[in-house]
Amino acid sequence: MAYSVRSIHQKNCGESIIPGLALTAAVCAARRANEYAADLMRTHPSRFGLLPDLAPGVNGTTGLGDVQESLFLSPAKAGPVIWGAGPAISFPTATQSILGTKKLSIGPNVVVLRSQGHWLFGSLVQNLFSVAGPSSRPDVSQMLLQPFVNYNLRHGWYLTSSPIITANWEAKPDQRWTVPVGGGFGRIIRVGKQPVNVYTQFFGNAKRPDGTTSWSVRFDMQFLFPKKR
Repeated sequence: MAYSVRSIHQKNCGESIIPGLALTAAVCAARRANEYAADLMRTHPSRFGLLPDLAPGVNGTTGLGDVQESLFLSPAKAGPVIWGAGPAISFPTATQSILGTKKLSIGPNVVVLRSQGHWLFGSLVQNLFSVAGPSSRPDVSQMLLQPFVNYNLRHGWYLTSSPIITANWEAKPDQRWTVPVGGGFGRIIRVGKQPVNVYTQFFGNAKRPDGTTSWSVRFDMQFLFPKKR
C-alpha cells in the first residue's frame, strides 16, 4: 500500500504572473482475489487546483477537481512482465466548472511494467468516455498515456522520467495533443521507520493546445507500506 501527494507547478498561461498549482492525493492498495489473481486498486482523490487569471474578464479560481478511481486485475504470480487491466471511472466532483468536466466518464485502463537490473520501465494507458452529465458541457473522449522509466543508483537514488501525455479526441487535430518531454531524479528515504519515496521532474511541452502552459514542474512524495512476508 502507498499514499502519495503530488504538487504540479505550471507556467502561467494567462494574464497573471502567478503560476498554476495542482495538488493531488492518491492511494494505491492491493488485495488478492484468489490464488491466481490479485485485485489491484488505485484511487485518485480529487485534485486541488489554483488557476491564475486566464484572460481579460476570465478570473482565476481555486477549488477541487474531479475524483478518479482506477481498478486493475493482475495475475498474482507475476513473471518477468507485470500487467494489470480494468476500468477507470471519473466522477464529476469539481467545485468550479473550470476545474472539471461535469461529466461522469468511464473507460479502460491498462498498465504494463518490467524490472531488469537497475532498470524499471513500462507504461500506463487509459481512455475515458463521458456517459452522463449536462448536455451543455463538452463530451469527454480523452486518452492518457504515461510511459515511465527508472534507473536505480546507489544509496536509494534514482533517475526517472514519467511524462503524462494526453489526447483530447473531441478537439481539432492541431489542438488535440499535450506531449511533455523531460525527467528528473528521486530518492527513497526513511523518516523514522517510515520509508518515503521523494522525487521531482521538469517537463517542457513539445506539443500543446493553444493557451496552455509550456512547462511544468512535478514534486511527488509517496509514503510506502510494503507488505510484510
